[in-house]
Amino acid sequence: MRRVFVVLLVLPLLLAGTPTSGQEAAQTFTWRTAGMVLQYPSSWLVGEYEGTPLLVSSEEGLASATAGEAPGTLAFGFYNYPQTNTLSPLAFLDALFPDVAVETNTFAGTTSFNAEFTDEATGQTIHAIAFLSPVTRNPHVLVAVAPQDQWASARPVVESVLSTARFLGGSAVFSFLGTNLLFQYPREWSADSNGQVFVAAPANPTAIRDGDLDAAEVFVRAQILAVEGIGIDPESENVAGQILEAFAGMPLETIDFTWGEDFPAVAAEFEFEDKMLLLVSVVV
Repeated sequence: MRRVFVVLLVLPLLLAGTPTSGQEAAQTFTWRTAGMVLQYPSSWLVGEYEGTPLLVSSEEGLASATAGEAPGTLAFGFYNYPQTNTLSPLAFLDALFPDVAVETNTFAGTTSFNAEFTDEATGQTIHAIAFLSPVTRNPHVLVAVAPQDQWASARPVVESVLSTARFLGGSAVFSFLGTNLLFQYPREWSADSNGQVFVAAPANPTAIRDGDLDAAEVFVRAQILAVEGIGIDPESENVAGQILEAFAGMPLETIDFTWGEDFPAVAAEFEFEDKMLLLVSVVV
């Protein structure tokens, strides 16, 4: 039996696609080892160097960063190593950048240790933030870097990206007809599930689960369906797209992509009254 799960993400219309740089729409980056999500400009590129995730603002910079060189443009690096998990955040920061001045600050609601300095060898200004993740209880260091002569213009973008960082603190598993789904959501949100429908929201998840969306501004609502049960042939083409259109009640421009381990999916974004909705349909 083919099953579909449908995820409905709702944001206030005013906040949907909030830019991180004043001009660009944002994408979501999930730093899984830290249990954190943040937003970054949609034109940026994602890469990795020796297990360290990277967000880089240009193709040339990504090529340099993934080769272990200074990116020469604005970039972020996300550092965590198993062998450093016994260190304090301050000790981890010192291991990466010895003998730099450190200030105590707050990052995403948790105590952090910040350092900002220029690497004379590469001409890069480095802004490093060390913290203990409240999700994993391990130390992490987030680094923003840009050429020294570009730092003044890069700083507002860095601050904007950092301001979107949130820790994922709750998780929920729900199942229907033998299909299990795991969701994580921000620490300050609440969740409710009846085994087939799951909702996470800042407030009133039960009302949202039952269909009362009038007072809801931001939430995630997920539902598992048996395809045959809603009159769609499970062997027909583009089952995920048919599910999406059935839920929205209108033909939609869809985006095909893969969710998780090779699950075909489609997504569509549209306005409904005062809300922006992102609707995702995934075939399991």
